[in-house]
Amino acid sequence: MTNPNANTIASQNDAFRHSIAADLTTAPQTNAPSGMVVMTQQVAGLGAARQLALLLVVRNYSTFTPDNDPHGERDFGAIDLHGAKWFWKIDYYADADCDWGSEDPSDPANCFRVLTVMHASEY
Repeated sequence: MTNPNANTIASQNDAFRHSIAADLTTAPQTNAPSGMVVMTQQVAGLGAARQLALLLVVRNYSTFTPDNDPHGERDFGAIDLHGAKWFWKIDYYADADCDWGSEDPSDPANCFRVLTVMHASEY
């Protein structure tokens, strides 16, 4: 089933990802929806330089295909970096407490995004 708001959600997800490490870019994303980035234990163990490199690849990711983005929301990506396979995934919550999912991820007032970066083995 295709979400009629998929294009809106995809644009918001792009804006959210582009806001990662905003202080390192010359064109910071000012219209990004609210959310946070979390990382799994293996990502946390990379060290600051490799974490930053991975986050920058996530921020600039644009290799969406029907295989990795079947719903057209641009909420998942797979990356080969540092000799390993990494995934990132955006989940939608009703608010920053992350107690329950958002009923409408296309409405920034009722959606808090959580982008998780993980090693493929942690998925």
